[in-house]
This record gives sequence, structure tokens and C-alpha cells, in this order.
Amino acid sequence: CACIILLAAVSNAQQIYSGNEDHSIMKEEANQLLAKFRNQNPNDIFAHYFGKQAIMSVLSQPGVVGLRFYNAVAKDGRKTLVIVGVDGSGKDIANGLLEERGYPCPPDCDPDTNTIR
Repeated sequence: CACIILLAAVSNAQQIYSGNEDHSIMKEEANQLLAKFRNQNPNDIFAHYFGKQAIMSVLSQPGVVGLRFYNAVAKDGRKTLVIVGVDGSGKDIANGLLEERGYPCPPDCDPDTNTIR
């Protein structure tokens, strides 16, 4: 795991996130969104796998109520994501644990499908 560990920042800003926001989507709509992206970006990375431990490491930091995924470009030029914890006021906990180095798809994809089953 390529992680950066620093001290978490404390904020007195107004609470705007609870961590209980509804981000649900039906499978059919998700597949439509995925198909549209893939049609417009046929040679692009379209997913990243991150293990449970990486996600839980960021989520378990004090004050974290959610995650923000930043699009980024790795040293080797490939597209990647940087994951940062977000506090209730919507501020990145950038001085906390950050994650990167997800496994990009392609090539690390579900071999049986290009849709969510």
C-alpha cells in the first residue's frame, strides 16, 4: 500500500455532511451511465479496484464521514484515483491517511462482463 500518514486536521466549520447521504442508483441506470462513458472513452480506464482495508483505513480516521475520489495521473502517466477522507463540513482531511494505487480496469476487470450484474 502506498499511503501517506499525517495528522488529521480539526475543523470548526458548519456540518453539511452526515455520512448518511443517499447515493443509491438502480442497476439499469448504472449500466446506462457506464455504457455512455465507455462509448465516449473506449480506450480509457473506466474503473479502479480498492481493497476493503484501504477504504476502511481512510473511513476509520477521526472526523471522517465520507470519501472524496480525486482523478489523478500517476508518475507512469496512467490515470488513477486519490482517495481522501472528508469531514462533516465537507473539508478534505488532507493531512490524514490518503490512498492511491487502485488496480485499474482495464486490465484488472471482471472477466465475465462489462456491466454490473
